[in-house]
Amino acid sequence: MGRPEIYTLKYCLDEVKDILNVLQGDAEGIYVTWHDLIKYKSYSRQRISEWREKFKDDNEFSDTIKKIDEELENRLVTAGLKNKMNATIVIFSLKNNYGWKDKQETEHSGGIALAFPEQFKNA
Repeated sequence: MGRPEIYTLKYCLDEVKDILNVLQGDAEGIYVTWHDLIKYKSYSRQRISEWREKFKDDNEFSDTIKKIDEELENRLVTAGLKNKMNATIVIFSLKNNYGWKDKQETEHSGGIALAFPEQFKNA
């Protein structure tokens, strides 16, 4: 018989719900990263990543994690827009943690005139 599993779905779900409650109760905006949220917990951010993978098929767990991620992302954006955080750090964090990308879009107005030799016209 093996060692009993500590990180059951119930335990992990209770933990992420507690983290979400702490985040939602943070009117001052102290928490802006996962590290901030779990620094006093007995586990690391890596453990959260393991739970994400292990319980990815559980809707309640996944939805709770997504709510936390969305709130943290929003806090970063808001802090950046209000110049409360260094813009470079905000951009770096959004790119590395939330999939943001630098995207350049070019719009063409009008067509491109192509010159074809006579033998290729109407071919």
